Amino acid sequence: MINIFEKQQQSTSLFLAVAFFFAFGFILQSCEDEAAVSPKPRGFPKVVYPEKSYQLFDKKATGEKLKADAFELAHKHNIKAKYIEEINIDTKNGAKGIAFNLEGEVASPFQFFVTDEEKHFVRGSLYFNTEVAPDSLAPIFSFVKKDIEQMINTLEWKD
Repeated sequence: MINIFEKQQQSTSLFLAVAFFFAFGFILQSCEDEAAVSPKPRGFPKVVYPEKSYQLFDKKATGEKLKADAFELAHKHNIKAKYIEEINIDTKNGAKGIAFNLEGEVASPFQFFVTDEEKHFVRGSLYFNTEVAPDSLAPIFSFVKKDIEQMINTLEWKD
């Protein structure tokens, strides 16, 4: 006759032996001398800047409403912007306006408008076709901002 208590004891002993084997295996595996594996930090691709070249721009625009629109479009970024710096523009060629330097996770970090206050008006904004990441876009933004400043400073009105 088979004793049920002995069968349970054999089953329990087998379970404990298997559990001990797995636990011992995990302990041995964790005792290796290799450094802990951690994910590598995300890298950013190398950016190759193009050669600079400039061309004349011929576009007519008028109206006091355009100034109001420029302010409205710049200040729509107040939701995400940490700071908006308004920089007065007054070039040697008679162009006057305001540049908006926006800091924070904004879609457009730089916007501007210039006008002769009579019949010419130009508005511009810089957008990147990528996810907003101010830290990684900073070198590219700095590079492009120099081009925008060059464009503003050499702007001449054509009648």
